[in-house]
Formats: sequence, C-alpha cells, structure tokens
Amino acid sequence: MSTFLTQLKGKVLQVGFGQPADNDRIVRDATEQIDAAIAAGELGGEGILLIDGRASVPVSFAIAAKVGHVFGAIAVADPKLGKDTFVVAITHSPTYKLGAFLRLDAAQNITFLPESSPLETSSSSSTSFFVELQGNILLVDFNRLEQVNNDRLVRDASNELERLVATGELRGGELLKISGPISLPVSYVISHRVSHLYKAIAVFDPKMSRYVVTSSHDLKYRLGDTIFFDELTNPARVRVVLCGSANSGKSCLREGLKQALWNLESNIYPYVITAQPDGDGCFTFETYRYDDSYALELKQTLKSQSNGFMPEFVHLVAGWIRNASLPLSLVDVGGKMLPENKLIMSEATHAIILSKTQAEIEEWRSFCQSFKPRNLEIVAELHSILEGDGDRFEETDRLLTGEICGINRGVDLSDRPIVRAIALRLVSLVQATEGGIS
Repeated sequence: MSTFLTQLKGKVLQVGFGQPADNDRIVRDATEQIDAAIAAGELGGEGILLIDGRASVPVSFAIAAKVGHVFGAIAVADPKLGKDTFVVAITHSPTYKLGAFLRLDAAQNITFLPESSPLETSSSSSTSFFVELQGNILLVDFNRLEQVNNDRLVRDASNELERLVATGELRGGELLKISGPISLPVSYVISHRVSHLYKAIAVFDPKMSRYVVTSSHDLKYRLGDTIFFDELTNPARVRVVLCGSANSGKSCLREGLKQALWNLESNIYPYVITAQPDGDGCFTFETYRYDDSYALELKQTLKSQSNGFMPEFVHLVAGWIRNASLPLSLVDVGGKMLPENKLIMSEATHAIILSKTQAEIEEWRSFCQSFKPRNLEIVAELHSILEGDGDRFEETDRLLTGEICGINRGVDLSDRPIVRAIALRLVSLVQATEGGIS
C-alpha cells in the first residue's frame, strides 16, 4: 500500500494519507503518482484543478511543483469554511483571481464566493504573512496581530515573495530551504513561485528534524532526500502530552493553548503532533467554527479510515515526538491507557491531564508516573465539567489544578484565565530549559 493516495474525480484531485510513513517516503510516493497521471494525460489543461483532502506541508510543496504549471489555476480545499470550499493558490488565468474562494456543487459547477475574509478583524495595512530570506533559508510565519483567512494569506504571501524578487534578495540558486509555520494553500503559493528559481527546494519537517527535498532539477538532490537541520543552536525541547479520558475535551484544550500561546507574543509557538490513529486534529477542529455538520462528517470519515494502533503508526509517532526539534511540542494522544499510548507518551517530557472525574485524573497521574527511565512531569491536572458556573484553578510552584467548564467543539478557550495560566507555565518551562535550569 502506498503512503499517499491520489485519485482524480472530474475537476477534483482527491488526496490523502495511506500507510503510515515519514514525509521523505510520502513525497516520493505522491510525486510518482502525479508524474504517472501527467504522463497518461489525466492531469493538465487550461482549466482549474481543485485539490481536496489531507496532506502535509512537504507533500503540498511537492504536488504544487508538479501541477502548478500544467493547469490554468490550482485551488486548494479550505475545510474551515465548509464542505467543497476552495481557495485559489496558483493562477495563470484571468478567470481565477489569486485568493478567490470557490464552491463546488454536486454537478461540479463552480461558484465564486465573496472575497472578503470572514475572520479578518484588523483594519491595518500590514501583511498577514511574513517572508524573510536569511542566506539560503526562507523563513515564513503568520502575523500574530492579523487574524485572517486563507484568501488574505495567499495574497499577502505572494506579495511578500514578489517584494523579495523585486529587491533582488530572492534571485535563485542551488538550494532553498524553507522553515516555519504555514497553511496548505500558502504552501502552494510559495512552492510555485520559488521552484523554478532554485535547482532544489527543501521544506523543514519538525517531526523528522530535517529538511525534505520537495522539488529538484539537480541530480545532486532527489525528491524525498533529507538534509540535516544544522541551524538548531539550542537543543532544549519541551514535549507536552495532552492526556486523559476520551471525550473530555483534549483537542479543544490543545487549540485553546495554541491560541493562548500565540496571544502571549513570547515567540514560543507549539508544534502539534496528533498521536491519535483516527487523525482527528486541527484539520477538523477549526471546521467546527464554521460548519459543524461538515466537521462531524470529516471526523466520522477519519475514524472509518483508521486502522487503529498499528505497530507502524505507534513507532512512527513515537519517533516524531523523540525527534521534534522545536522548543515546544504539544502531543494529543488517545483516551485510553494502552501499551501503545505508553510507548508514544514515553518520548515526551511533560503531561497535562484532562478528565471527567477525579478518579480518572488519579489513574492518568499514576500512568504518567509509571514510565521508565523517567516519569512525565505533570504540568496541570484539570477536571473537565460539561456545565458549571465558571472555571476554578490553583497554582503551586510545580502544578496547576482546577476545573474547566463547558468545553465544546468550536468554542475558543484561549481567553480563559485557566488556559492562559497553563500557557504561561509552558513558556516558563521552555525558557527554563533553554537556560539550563532543571
């Protein structure tokens, strides 16, 4: 079985993960399938190709480099805004404007949606996406002060790249390495713009702590090759597991912590690793804010495709956690105290426990303290209450305990004092680790 699956259905290229693997193998499998489809005449033309499904950032770069020049336009699914909604990320056609939102009906007719971003809250003229060239590394990042959707992000990313080209900073060369947080539609924008300027493009994969070659016109670099991440000057890493009973709200808390850390403007932003075999993560969570029925459909589809805790999956995810090189990683694990979860969690350094009863919290505490050679240090123990009159928490030097109420899909927890307090603790942990303090 391939590690990545592609299937053309009319105007839509359906993509998704297959056999568990790292991105070096996934990039090779994906590009082999795309090359075969192009050679067979199945992919190409003056019209638009819509790409729908789950993918990693490296494989999105690889696909974009393959299909960006063989279609009039490329649009990438944006499930946050609802089912069959796409954003134009590459265009050579006057029909499709960069950043335009499209919706596809059952007959594959395309409707253009309003261009203005529903999430846009800032009236400033600053960019929503930063692009900076340092040597042969293109650093990318979101503007934390601009809360926007992918229509604005792809336009701003494109403008920033054109600025670098116009000033002569981005002039091409042998190898360009790309590092930083990015959305999948923006991946297509950047890949398309730089892949013809450089002989090879490599994208950083925090799970592997390496760059993965995603496009190449040079025999020196092959697709899927990995390049060591030699820019890491401080190996300090905090890897925090979010654990506890099923359906207690761990994924919601994870998203709340992400945003709370973002709001702190501490330059410490978590890399999230989804360690649940059903794959339910950021991909579905954000969709609940806009279309809860479609989000539920996505969640059910992912669960139906899951093969459970296969040994390949368990060892792969454990390796991701062990190799994660960024200062802070959040690991969202399944809700059962299984040997497979123990193997995954044993690669972490800390834990946050969230459960529906005090007895469950105590069971998970014992589980976290049973690891060898070192126990997980518990950052917080939270009692999840569906209904209540407000959050409550207490802090000591080493532990935060309390109750958090009303955790539901799509609810923003980031401004809750209890979530902000945990975020501050995580920042302190990273800073202490970077300073060599135990």
